[in-house]
Amino acid sequence: MNKVVICFFSLLLFISQGWSFQNEPGGFRDIAWGTHISALKDMKSSSWENVYIRKNDSLFMEGIRLKDILYIFESGKFTKVLIQPLHSDDMINLKDFCFDYFGPVEGEFKKEDGFMYINYQWVGQTAKIVFSVMDGSAKGLGTTCVLSIGRK
Repeated sequence: MNKVVICFFSLLLFISQGWSFQNEPGGFRDIAWGTHISALKDMKSSSWENVYIRKNDSLFMEGIRLKDILYIFESGKFTKVLIQPLHSDDMINLKDFCFDYFGPVEGEFKKEDGFMYINYQWVGQTAKIVFSVMDGSAKGLGTTCVLSIGRK
C-alpha cells in the first residue's frame, strides 16, 4: 500500500511540473495578480475600457526599449499586462529575454490573408504568457509584436 501511495504522489509531482515554467510571475513589476485598481494611486485610465497606464512607468525592461505597457483590470482586479517593444531589434531582444527567463517553447506559425503570425506560449499554474508577432510586410504593412503576461 505504501508503494502505491508513493508512486501516486511521485506521478502527481511529475505531472504538475508540466503545468509550470521557470520564473512564473505572480504579477508584473510590483503589482500582484488580483490587486484592486483602487489600491494603486499611480494608474490613469486610457481611452480603452479596463485598460490603464502607470504614471511615470519606465519604458525599459531588461534594457529593452518599449513603446507601451498597458495594464488590464477585469472587475477592478489586475489580470494582465500588454507590452509592446519600440522597434524590431527590441522585438528580437524581448523574444530572446522571454526564452532565457521563462525557458524555451515551441512556436506556432501560420499564414493567413497575406499576414504571418508567430505565437509562443508559456502556460503555468497561475500565469499565461504569450509572445505574438504579426507580420504584414507582404501587404505593405509593418510588423506588430505584443507580449501578454497575465493571470491564468
